[in-house]
Amino acid sequence: MSIASVLVGCSSVPVKGDPRLKAELSRTLGVAQSDFRWVAAVDWSRHEGWWQPNFGVDFFRGTIGLFLGDATSTGVLLDDALVIARSSDFSVSYRVLQRIAIDDIERVTLLDDGIVVLKRRGSGEIRDYVRVLSVDPWLADQLLFGPSVELADSLTRELKARLRPAPPSRWRPEPVPGGAGRTVALLMPRAVPVVSFPPPPGSADKSPVAGTGATAKALLQAGEGLGTLAPPIGLPLGIAGMVVQAAGSLAGAAKGSVSELSEPDARAARARLEALQQAALPTAELTKLAHRMLLEAIASTIARIDATAAADDVEALVPIDEAGMGAPDNFSARAALAEDGFDAVWQLEVTTIELRVATPIGDTAEADPQVAMRIGARLQKSRAAPAVAKGRDSTQLDDVGEPLALHEWAANGGERMRTEFRAACERLAARFVEADMAHGRWLDSRR
Repeated sequence: MSIASVLVGCSSVPVKGDPRLKAELSRTLGVAQSDFRWVAAVDWSRHEGWWQPNFGVDFFRGTIGLFLGDATSTGVLLDDALVIARSSDFSVSYRVLQRIAIDDIERVTLLDDGIVVLKRRGSGEIRDYVRVLSVDPWLADQLLFGPSVELADSLTRELKARLRPAPPSRWRPEPVPGGAGRTVALLMPRAVPVVSFPPPPGSADKSPVAGTGATAKALLQAGEGLGTLAPPIGLPLGIAGMVVQAAGSLAGAAKGSVSELSEPDARAARARLEALQQAALPTAELTKLAHRMLLEAIASTIARIDATAAADDVEALVPIDEAGMGAPDNFSARAALAEDGFDAVWQLEVTTIELRVATPIGDTAEADPQVAMRIGARLQKSRAAPAVAKGRDSTQLDDVGEPLALHEWAANGGERMRTEFRAACERLAARFVEADMAHGRWLDSRR
């Protein structure tokens, strides 16, 4: 009798393509199967902020989660709503998890990995995330692998055709001038670049790897060559490597200190570096203005270029300050820009501001050395969809200006320093525009 019960129970367990599941979902929703406009297996979640797929969570749901009722769901698009339903474990039945009325959806955005983002009207920062999967939509208890971008795109197009007009985008100008092939957000990072003062050429070497050769090995009584790196006392190779590096760093620092006390050129180099560090240059103010000055230089450079590109090649560039967006991180900023209709996000960043002592090494410690400014900048291109972390196109440029006496940099409250930095930004802007923005058209974002 018990064996017969087990056989009957096993025979009732749904399998892939089971027609009973279609009929049961139709009965649960009270809608005929012919009224299902779109059906797919989905992973639905609702989050405040922005959501990303997680391999560990996916693996848990697809294995142990199957026995805990934590599995994928079935998404069904009806005439008036998108319904997320979950099949019960090992039985032919459904329960509705979420019913999202189409009239309540303000915006729909397609991200990578088959993720469809739904922004409800008046929901603040809470969004619905529907990851569309290429598995059997009628039997949801399957692994969460294999997102279907094609099915996600079809859902996005179906929803956009039915949504009421959404409010104007927060950052994307409306309307975008005709002839623009795509709209690009030129994102300025909230982080300011760090001003550094590298030691002059010929100064004593105090780097962490200084002296890791014969001196450090002698301290550890290790032999010469790679095969005898570990000391005879039997330390494991990893620990021995750390000990060698620590001893070498200590030996290098001691050697550098001795050199500064005994060698005239080392003393002179150290004196020049100290004079630069104590010059009270307006570096803090410069870092705050760095991105803005580079952006203004690019805007003026683009304005001087004749529009010779074909209409389809023109890119509308919209400058946006990441700090002004209020997004907690770069991922959230890109996702919000994708939601507002941007095709791509380019991040423009001043990465380096270096003040280098350019005075040749001599035996005297000059109090007013020659100093050159080096500016490093990067333009990193990516699509607006934040799941795209690979395949980014990045352009890194450097500019080194003419060396000037230290007192000239600090004169008039650092006015010469700002002038030279602005000139460096103009030179960098010309190279960026020639390499990456020759077809750009400058637009101001509307707040």
